[in-house]
Amino acid sequence: MIRVFVAFDDAVFGQRLFEYLNEQPDFQVCGIVELGDEAVREASARRPDIAILEMSSIDDLVVANAFQRRIPDLPLLVVVAGSCSTADASLGPVCFSEYFQRGQRIC
Repeated sequence: MIRVFVAFDDAVFGQRLFEYLNEQPDFQVCGIVELGDEAVREASARRPDIAILEMSSIDDLVVANAFQRRIPDLPLLVVVAGSCSTADASLGPVCFSEYFQRGQRIC
């Protein structure tokens, strides 16, 4: 079971990602919070295998840097808000699950 922590900027995205991950047999969402200082504290306490950070502005990089400083061994998957084609959007879950199947590190 892969323990996933989700920190989001957009509540709709966060909820959809949470729902998707909960449907997957190999994933366990161990926390989902709004992006910010609380996210770093919660992730540190919950000790996930990976954290997914959804960002919508350059200011959110401060939080990503805080994750790297406080939990340096935690792989981060950073999702930047933006539009994409329907074809590209449909690849998201496939690429996400492929990451875990291959065991590759993102950072």
